[in-house]
Amino acid sequence: MRNTLSRATVVVGLMLALAAGGRGGDSEPKVKVEKIPLKSVYVSFEQEGTKAFKRGSKDDPDGALEAIWDIVLRERQLFLVRAVKVGGAAKAARKGLSGEHKGDAPAGADDGSADYWLVAYLGTKGSELPAYSVLSAERQGRVIRLRVEDTKPKLVSRDRHQYLVWVPLGRLPAGRYSLELYEDGEKDLAREVAVKPK
Repeated sequence: MRNTLSRATVVVGLMLALAAGGRGGDSEPKVKVEKIPLKSVYVSFEQEGTKAFKRGSKDDPDGALEAIWDIVLRERQLFLVRAVKVGGAAKAARKGLSGEHKGDAPAGADDGSADYWLVAYLGTKGSELPAYSVLSAERQGRVIRLRVEDTKPKLVSRDRHQYLVWVPLGRLPAGRYSLELYEDGEKDLAREVAVKPK
């Protein structure tokens, strides 16, 4: 009788463990990582496999990128903007980079868009050879992550070049998002942003 009871207890315990996902009671489901293709990412520098977005380009008809170049930027920045195209994202980014708009909510390009972009300012260095390279961009639930590397070029031009990245995210459900910037495998910058219902 006692042996039968012990087996029944073990069977019930196993069934409960399996019902909890077989992970020792950890019932949190894994959140899928959505990789954002590098070919859709815009950068202000030369990097194969990404889209070049430079001053005077046809993607910037309002000259927002030129206006960003006039802003003296000292610290790295990471924020969300709302825009239809990258030119609108640059226009909205100018508001964030200039301090006109606080980064706790996405800045808008005033084009009525419900599409979001992650914008990162990596720093100002010489343009040749490029100082940074984008490794990946991804979204995992409410975490949006950009990974870059410092290329540590041996020869660097003496000009001052702003390294900016625009990552298209499409539509995002309302809620709080964590934005993360990793450089060379280490988390370098993080911030929380609230996306409101559109």
